[in-house]
Amino acid sequence: YSSLISDFSFGKGAGRHSERQTLHYIGLPVNVSYSFIKTKRFNAYAIAGGEIEKLVKGESKQIEGNDPREKQSSISIKESRPIFSLNAAVGGEYRFSKDVSAYIEPGMSYHFNNGSSVKNIYKDKPTNFNLNIGIRVNLNK
Repeated sequence: YSSLISDFSFGKGAGRHSERQTLHYIGLPVNVSYSFIKTKRFNAYAIAGGEIEKLVKGESKQIEGNDPREKQSSISIKESRPIFSLNAAVGGEYRFSKDVSAYIEPGMSYHFNNGSSVKNIYKDKPTNFNLNIGIRVNLNK
């Protein structure tokens, strides 16, 4: 699930127009991983994959003027084409026990332009960098 919220402003003074766009996507990620160093306590790995996302709900609230209570309207946003992306990451994991570990995982993703007219961060900045840090708990017993 991805929620993308954007604020747009156009014009100045009394001719000012602003818009808040909220997009809700559901995605299906598919990744593969490969451990290139694996000991009892430490695991270094690489991950690569892709994702397909579909817009399930989109809305644009438009405000004319400087006061949010003035002339407010809402428009439903539809997008029939899915968004495809690729991702890659490397990670390190330290196991405290058989079932608990800490990890750090820097990575990047690239979202392809699906050709629709919907404005979103995926089109404005298709390459994204991320850093995942956390604790893993293995529940498979």
